[in-house]
Amino acid sequence: MPDVNVRFQKKGDWNKIGLIMRAVNKKLYRKQCEDFFKKATEEYLKAIRENAYSGSIPMAPLAAYTVRLKEEAGAIMPSAPWIETGYLLDNLKTVKTRTSANRYQWFVGAQAGDVHMPSGLPMATLVRILEYGDAGLNIPARPLFRGTYERVILRWNSELGQLQNKIVRYLQF
Repeated sequence: MPDVNVRFQKKGDWNKIGLIMRAVNKKLYRKQCEDFFKKATEEYLKAIRENAYSGSIPMAPLAAYTVRLKEEAGAIMPSAPWIETGYLLDNLKTVKTRTSANRYQWFVGAQAGDVHMPSGLPMATLVRILEYGDAGLNIPARPLFRGTYERVILRWNSELGQLQNKIVRYLQF
C-alpha cells in the first residue's frame, strides 16, 4: 500500500536559475523558498482539517453499521469518515527534514511512531487506510489528502512562479 505523500512540481528552468542563485546569494533565495514551503505546508494542513470537518471533498459514505458504532462510541461527527474524536486531525503535523547537506523537504501528515490514542493504531497506518482504502477490510478510499491537494496545487504553482520571477528580477540588477 503506498504512503500518503504529496509532491508538487516547480515550473520553469529551475536548474539554470539555481546555478545563478548559488553564485549570487544563497541566503536570499533559500529564505524566500523556505518561507514559501513553510507557509504552503501549514496552509495545506489547515485545508485538510477544514475539508474533513466541512465534508467538502466528495467521499464514499460510511456504512450504516459504522455510523451506528461511531454514535455508540460518542463520536463528534459519526457520519464523517475522517472524524471520530478529532484526535487524528488534531495530531497531523508539518515537519521540515534535512535530506542532504543542502536539501530539505516538508512533510505533512502522520509520522511513523505516532499512535492514534483512541484506537491504539499507528497513525500513519490509519491515515493510509482512510486515504487509499483497504479491500480486505471492505473500506473504500476516502482521499482527503489527495482531494485537498487538487484544490491547492494551482495556487501553489502560481505562487512559485511569482517567487521565481521575483528572484530572476533581483538577479538582473
